[in-house]
Parts: sequence; C-alpha cells; structure tokens
Amino acid sequence: MTVGHGSATAGALAAKGVVYSFEDTDIVPDDTNGDSDIFVRHVP
Repeated sequence: MTVGHGSATAGALAAKGVVYSFEDTDIVPDDTNGDSDIFVRHVP
C-alpha cells in the first residue's frame, strides 16, 4: 500500500486503520526536529 508521498516506512495494519512513519520534512508544517514522524490513519 502506498501512503502519502510513497516514502512511508512500513508500519502496522489494524482492523480500523494503519500506522506508518515518514522521514520527509514537508509532511508536517514547520517540522525541523530531524526525527521521523508517526501517523495513524483511521479507516471507517
């Protein structure tokens, strides 16, 4: 599954969503800490 820009790190699938991380700095505005960001996408 491609998520976001397609550069997401493999995450975990759950019954109602997916967890993934990005190292890209243009996903979150003003993201300047240099660390990966973790996201949860809920699916109804």
